[in-house]
Amino acid sequence: METSVLIAGAGPTGLAAALALSGHQIPVTIIDPVVTRSPFSKALAFNPRSQELLEACGVTAAIRREAREVTGLRMHDAKRVFLAIDFDCVDHDPNTMLVLPQARTEALMEQALAERGITVQRGMTLVDAEQQGDAVMSTLRDTDGNESYLASTYLIGADGAHSRVREITGQDFPGDALAHDWTLADVRIDPAAWQADTFNKAHLVREKNRFVFVLPVSPGILRVVSDDEGVLDNLPGLVRDATPQEVVWQSSFRVSHRQVANYQHGHLFLAGDAAHIHSPVGGRGMNMGIEDAFCLADCIGQETPEDYHRLRHAYGKQAIRLIKAQTLFATNHSLLTNLVTRLFGPMLFSATRARREFARRNLGLQN
Repeated sequence: METSVLIAGAGPTGLAAALALSGHQIPVTIIDPVVTRSPFSKALAFNPRSQELLEACGVTAAIRREAREVTGLRMHDAKRVFLAIDFDCVDHDPNTMLVLPQARTEALMEQALAERGITVQRGMTLVDAEQQGDAVMSTLRDTDGNESYLASTYLIGADGAHSRVREITGQDFPGDALAHDWTLADVRIDPAAWQADTFNKAHLVREKNRFVFVLPVSPGILRVVSDDEGVLDNLPGLVRDATPQEVVWQSSFRVSHRQVANYQHGHLFLAGDAAHIHSPVGGRGMNMGIEDAFCLADCIGQETPEDYHRLRHAYGKQAIRLIKAQTLFATNHSLLTNLVTRLFGPMLFSATRARREFARRNLGLQN
């Protein structure tokens, strides 16, 4: 049987897997139950490793033409910037983040797939899958309720945190969740303020009893993420100074840190949020999924699919451990933690080596 792959899920992970597999000349079918892509999304940051992986298929260049380039990080308390780290301390090309709404990133990836003759089959849901010898027989259902069957060599579950493929493998999703919801909002600001160099940076604001993360999204729009459910009633100073005009979109979500025990179950694989989820601190989620996708495609293309779990599970475990530690620190609002951060943070990062290592980790260039 000729190697072929069914991909469940047409988010960044599934689309990246389809692009990577097409580079190995492996036939791909990619499905998604969503007929129309949502214009709102949580993922924004496109890190250097993802830029490298998608460079060959032209996606990176397309993203770069539209994205806001983020060149550093600023940490604030209620009164001042107490720590500034610029990513040019990292000797790597590229060494910046590209920020673009996930919906637009997906559209550009889907366009690149179409140029390779691959079309996402939308409105198609994976109902079930069964391994039959060297094949996987999948049951699909369209929006009219009609069922069909598809045989493939492999099935990739890139179908998110509530993955049907993960359910089919019979795996739990062990881990834990933080106690309180976080707020996420896109805020429109004054167009003149948007042009300022301030918003070529990511900003982490630590104030009494809360942290607020601020990132540019698209022309005139800032993304605000906070563990303060009332953050929109009391925006941090750098947002207020930019003359906020309206909230374009807002949502709330519960932060969890989870990872499956096995990324592979016979000819079924899990990638991206289907395999691991974590807080948005560090902007690693979409990027780790893209890395999963390319690693898996290489393993399939090289006929060593059994290597995928070994290569990615340990990486994911280490990354989640770091992200969880960063998240718990960010959400620790004790007087001692705030004092240590303000007093010793600048001292700790006064050394070029410390700034470089911090930047590399937050750019996804190392765990």
